[in-house]
Amino acid sequence: MLRVVLPAMGSLSLLFVITAATVLGYVLGDHYHPSGPGSRTSSAKHEEMDPKFWNDKAQAAIHARLAQLQTASKARNVVMFLGDGMSVPTLAAARTLLGQRRGHTGEEAEMTFDTFPTVGLIKTYCVDAQVANSACSATAYLCGVKTNYGVLGVTAAVPRTDCDASVDKTKHLQSIVDWALADGRDAGIVTTTRITHASPAGAYAKSADREWENDAAVKKAGFDTDRCPDIAHQLVHNHPGNQLKVIFGGGRANFLPNSMRDDENMFGSRTDGRNLIQEWQQDKRERNVQHEYIWHREQLMRAKIDLPEYMLGLFESGHMQYNMQANQTTEPTLAEMTEVAIRSLSRNEKGFFLFVEGGRIDHAHHDNFAELALDETLEMDKAVARAAELLSEDDSLIVVTADHAHVMAYNGYAPRGNDILGTSVTYANDTWDGMPYMTLSYTNGPGFRPHVRGGRPNVTDEEDYGTVTWHSPVDVPLSYETHGGDDVAVFARGPHHSMFTGLYEQSQLPHLMAYAACIGPGRHACSGAAHALAQPVLLLSLLVLLTRPVERLAMFLLSLALVALTGPAAAGVPPADRYHPASRHSPAGPPARAQETEASYWYAEAQAAINARLAHKESVKKARNVVMFLGDGMSVPTLAAARTLLGQRRGHTGEEAQLAFEKFPTSGLVKTYCVNSQVADSSCSATAYLCGVKANQGTLGLTAAVPRWDCDASTDSSQHVQSIAEWALADGRDAGIVTTTRITHASPAGVYAKVANRHWENDAKVREDGADPARCPDIAHQLVHMSPGNRFKVILGGGRREFIPTTSQGTRTDGRNLIEEWQNDKRSKSLDHRYINTRAQLTELLSSPPDYLLGLFEDSHLNYHMQSNLTTDPTLAELTEIAIRSLSRNEKGFFLFVEGGRIDHAHHDNFAELALDETLEMDKAVARAAELLSEDDSLIVVTADHAHVMAYNGYSARGHDILGPSRDLDLDGVPYMTLSYTNGPGFRPHVNGIRPDVTAESYYEELEWRAHVDVPLDSETHGGDDVAVFARGPHHSMFTGLYEQSQLPHLMAYAACIGPGRHACSSAAHALASPIHIVVMAAFLTVLSQINIIFKI
Repeated sequence: MLRVVLPAMGSLSLLFVITAATVLGYVLGDHYHPSGPGSRTSSAKHEEMDPKFWNDKAQAAIHARLAQLQTASKARNVVMFLGDGMSVPTLAAARTLLGQRRGHTGEEAEMTFDTFPTVGLIKTYCVDAQVANSACSATAYLCGVKTNYGVLGVTAAVPRTDCDASVDKTKHLQSIVDWALADGRDAGIVTTTRITHASPAGAYAKSADREWENDAAVKKAGFDTDRCPDIAHQLVHNHPGNQLKVIFGGGRANFLPNSMRDDENMFGSRTDGRNLIQEWQQDKRERNVQHEYIWHREQLMRAKIDLPEYMLGLFESGHMQYNMQANQTTEPTLAEMTEVAIRSLSRNEKGFFLFVEGGRIDHAHHDNFAELALDETLEMDKAVARAAELLSEDDSLIVVTADHAHVMAYNGYAPRGNDILGTSVTYANDTWDGMPYMTLSYTNGPGFRPHVRGGRPNVTDEEDYGTVTWHSPVDVPLSYETHGGDDVAVFARGPHHSMFTGLYEQSQLPHLMAYAACIGPGRHACSGAAHALAQPVLLLSLLVLLTRPVERLAMFLLSLALVALTGPAAAGVPPADRYHPASRHSPAGPPARAQETEASYWYAEAQAAINARLAHKESVKKARNVVMFLGDGMSVPTLAAARTLLGQRRGHTGEEAQLAFEKFPTSGLVKTYCVNSQVADSSCSATAYLCGVKANQGTLGLTAAVPRWDCDASTDSSQHVQSIAEWALADGRDAGIVTTTRITHASPAGVYAKVANRHWENDAKVREDGADPARCPDIAHQLVHMSPGNRFKVILGGGRREFIPTTSQGTRTDGRNLIEEWQNDKRSKSLDHRYINTRAQLTELLSSPPDYLLGLFEDSHLNYHMQSNLTTDPTLAELTEIAIRSLSRNEKGFFLFVEGGRIDHAHHDNFAELALDETLEMDKAVARAAELLSEDDSLIVVTADHAHVMAYNGYSARGHDILGPSRDLDLDGVPYMTLSYTNGPGFRPHVNGIRPDVTAESYYEELEWRAHVDVPLDSETHGGDDVAVFARGPHHSMFTGLYEQSQLPHLMAYAACIGPGRHACSSAAHALASPIHIVVMAAFLTVLSQINIIFKI
């Protein structure tokens, strides 16, 4: 790794070093994945070095999934937790901090809601905005309708700040609070922000501007408060706000006149002279209901003992203090407020809806206060934990989600257990300017530091470094860091929790909660048994277990009844003309704005999604075939940006588009850290998702007892771990690998290699590290001559150079030609085989592929799709198709690994467009596989090995070019890109303390133009955040939840009935996990016993 120290280097000199370092990186070794220091040690537990630890953990997880009893009863209570700005990277960093505070390495920790059984992902854009704010998103997740940026509780027919349009009641929306109250349930809201802030206001307000929290703000905008009441007024005097039994948060100033001081000596903000706190109290007196206004924690604790019917608690003049800065005497915690709210609302036998917001996660991110953001996340998790303790999973649904993302990244390759709030120490000295960089940093915000002599200042020398209000460093100077446009996670437990998996529009959330609770205007769980009984085939399959004709007849009739219940005409389905607008799928271009401004459009979208979930029948057969797609480096922000590009290429706004695999019925999240590394590389992660065991960074197919580069340790066969391909072969199935990288690269090598260094792709690399290839065979040799590689029916990718000698322009120094040796091996066994190296040869074989096929189409990696030669370079979809057609000839089935490997490489080079295009190319391959394989007997799993540090920035309008600059300029009037990175080779020195205008560069918009970054590195780093999993086919529902990456092959093996663990074939537990099935079977057996008595059988 090239190290450069720049004690006093100017901008031009630094640019020279940047160029030289980048070029040398390609020549000297693996440009994208530097080895790092050989002395890296692990602070992980010793048991993690034993594969039994990970195997047992996976099997325990499988048993837990099978034992999970999802109740089909109505959700009497619904609690929605909203982590404002709680992005996927925030989740990963917060749990790491949690573990480290407990004295552990951290990465393995779990927050309470991490353990919930169901996980989904939601798209957060608004009707007129590419990146959401908390008002339009609140309208989506509370009212079920997407709307305009900045408005609350009204349709997108109301422009922001248009008072006149907002008074039209036909444009007003009901929230899930309204639906609960209409059903006779109670409702409440709890937040750490002002109670009139955007998120909680979404539960009750109808406002053309989220900023109209008090009358002064409405008047400042030039409007009459009698016509457009402020949000605080609506809470006290309008429905549903005045019906809320519990209101806890901050924001006293919006309820008090500006001439009056509150209990903490702070002035109010109202200019109308009204005291809305007193008016709230007067309203309750007139209604003769018990009530209490409180502002102090001690009052809350007293109220907990003797609960009034109505409670208004305003604990701060503005937002409540950050937990780490709060006065513990006067301010309650979010968990304490949540507990009192639940105890109060639980007195209604019909049930309740409660909205709880951890709102200051968002504020801390906006200020680049990473520690405070993570701490606020952990405080919300404590509230979730308390709610889970107080409420039964049998009748109470708890949903945890976020409104939008932020642009914080989890950087670097620090060792396991490295301080999550500190520097990425391993590579601190490998930056071009010699300065350290933080593990957590942002792409934009107030933490901007001008460069000094062309390089970054050392932020760890700053006086306030390490304090909670120290601003993390950023690339783009803004007054406040922006939101992110990436998807956010949903976690659910309780009745009908499985409805919340998949990837879907944020506006579906309240409809899904209403479905489970049997409230609101849409389809309800109470109106049909479709969800719980979605698989009558389960009962039909029991026919074979019944021997008496009358028993079979009864079971058959019961099954027919269930089929009727699950059909499209089940009770509760809304009329088609209302919920399915004729223009929904019109090919006439971008979605019409007129459509999206109507509430019925979003209601139809949500109800269609619910109906699709209920109509979907999960196969419980053995997965004969398993195809695993791996998007190398395909982070959650990459998914959101790629689908936007897809939509824009089709002439639409883009944000509403869907990738093929995003339509899969099940989604999950996996944790990607390695045994000795906080952030994974592609080798330790490959060992996890293919072999089911977490290992050390840089090693393949070995336990963590083998250090990287340790040839001797790697020869111990007891430290070798089998891959899922080996499990498939042992069952008589076939196997194959397809990739756009070298076939010997880390990800595909994880299917077959056992090696102490991922870089040992040829014999020369083994020798470079002082090892003997005879003792520690290189990866190419293992593929050709050792099991399981030499048994693969299909091997398609790049990397010819690793198989041929230097005399033939290869890299091998042993003089061997492994391509010829592969052919000789197949010839000696009289096996039908073919070696190919062009697309033309591939297409010739499509209709009749040989039994064994080796295709190496490039000396190194395949070319990026956008730079490829269409004559010689096959697409990933074409490679996938021939692999499936070839392997499908085995009646027992197959395992196929397919990698879109160059997503990762493009990210490493800060080539955003290429990264997104490679994602879309992999999606085409997924789509082709889905066309070729039946969902009934073929499992398709799509995931990533690790994240990257690309962010989706800014507040651009809907449909804004995803590859262009954000709509706004930075504080210096300089543009910044919608897609940028926290680190990598796209570094530009500042000019007089100001960022250069990258859009003025001569090669701007070229494919290999590098997005701008803050930290200069030869290669952009991976990210430590969780990555998504999508699944369809037999037993796909097993793949939801958040879990260790090493569980993935065990879950695939479960569905396919291969490998050493528990199998679907050996137990009916998964198929019959729902208690409603048990209830139905009990009823059936009762009827059956009566039939036996009547007929005296």
